[in-house]
Amino acid sequence: HLNKTQPEVANRGWRDYGNRQGLRRLGRMFNQLGIPCTAVVSGDLVENKEVMSLLQQFKDVNRWEIGAHGANNSNAGHSNLSLLDETDLILESLERLGVAFQGDQPKTWLTPGFSVTDATPMILEESGVKTLLDFVDDDVPFELVKEEDPNESIICLPYSMETNDFSLVLTRQLSPREYASALESHILQLAKESYESGTPTVVCLGMHTFVAGTPAHAYELDKVLRRLSSQGNIKWATANEVTECVRSGNAKVALPQDLATVDPHVDAQKAGNTLCIQAKPSALTRIDRDRVGLLLIDFQNDFLCHGGFGEMLGNDPSKLRRAIQPTKEVLSSFRRAGLPVIHTREGHRSNLLDVTSLKARNGTLIGSDGENGRSMVRGQWGNNIISELEPLPDGSETVIDKPGKGAFYQTDLELVLKNLKIDTLVVCGVTTEVCVHSTVREANDRGIQCIVLEDCTASYFDEFHKVGLEMISAQGGILGKVTDSKSFIDGLLR
Repeated sequence: HLNKTQPEVANRGWRDYGNRQGLRRLGRMFNQLGIPCTAVVSGDLVENKEVMSLLQQFKDVNRWEIGAHGANNSNAGHSNLSLLDETDLILESLERLGVAFQGDQPKTWLTPGFSVTDATPMILEESGVKTLLDFVDDDVPFELVKEEDPNESIICLPYSMETNDFSLVLTRQLSPREYASALESHILQLAKESYESGTPTVVCLGMHTFVAGTPAHAYELDKVLRRLSSQGNIKWATANEVTECVRSGNAKVALPQDLATVDPHVDAQKAGNTLCIQAKPSALTRIDRDRVGLLLIDFQNDFLCHGGFGEMLGNDPSKLRRAIQPTKEVLSSFRRAGLPVIHTREGHRSNLLDVTSLKARNGTLIGSDGENGRSMVRGQWGNNIISELEPLPDGSETVIDKPGKGAFYQTDLELVLKNLKIDTLVVCGVTTEVCVHSTVREANDRGIQCIVLEDCTASYFDEFHKVGLEMISAQGGILGKVTDSKSFIDGLLR
């Protein structure tokens, strides 16, 4: 409690903020990261319909487990209760939550204020609870066996104060960044020990919605959890999933030989510069923030606007314009992050001497007069990049003029990338199956990784767009990776 005055405006408002905003914020973050959670809920919270609805959504959609946390966290807990009173309190809490969640009674329990008694584990086991979070022992789950009947037991998971936001933030007064860093160091050390010994360890990250769920703490947590998610020998699970794993004897799931293990001896500075992106075909793609650039291919009036070269060929330019808005958002995120941006324009000299004979035969309209000037000629309206995505006027963004479909053909793009030390390109552009595909193939042959954003690319033909993207990510990503703008921005900004 913050004070003893009544009403306790500060304390009530602080905790209510956690229920109203912190829970949503943490829920969004864990959903984006694909991390399942166990929410230990006080029985009295069933009266809050808004929170219960949100928890039900997380349970149904995001694989959350609902555990029990007694009646509330404001009374004296269990320590002074008789056996009968404690039994009644536990049963009432479990039943209230079971009814609130459509008969799904909690199987995980955390006693309020760690006021566990000698009788608590026995009462819980007899009430159907499978997992207890009240004890900390050696960073591993253990079985608490009933003395009268060795066949009856409950699994205890280590709930450490070293990873609890109350202890780290409120007691030790760590800053948001220090708090998140402490969690990362704790987990990486356990991962290192597991990696070396072949024995899995378990850690519970105790978070309160009104502490970890505040903006600054959530911001720093997100960055740390993304980095940890990229470690091959770290697995996220609910309390019940860990217990089932222990019961089944399948605890080896977290061992390095069962996973695409990354060496846990992590350089902290390097890890801090790693972006973790959800992309096909792999679940998670790791890229070095200092070596990534954005490549915007041929967002020109000639292809996306009325009266341009594309329309002169009989195509519908509106089919390409759907890529503009998501590309604008990606471009803005790169600019805010201070990362390199490169634009390309396909066009030719005014005398057309850089047009190959084959291209001239197949593209008889190149250089022809249209309502907005000569098509596919540098310096003309059609060659300009559309206003929504035009380069910054200060010249800080590179513009590559290319005479062919691929951005590397007869250009200095490769030299530009080398000087910028870029080994990964985030690719947006038109059209998917022609200039984007040609460029991705050229980059792949040069050892440059491409991550193509599916909603930031487009074609005049829907089927070509679909198949073009499938070809890029086929056979384990033979040409590159494919994701969408939201997934990439989520990884970039955290």
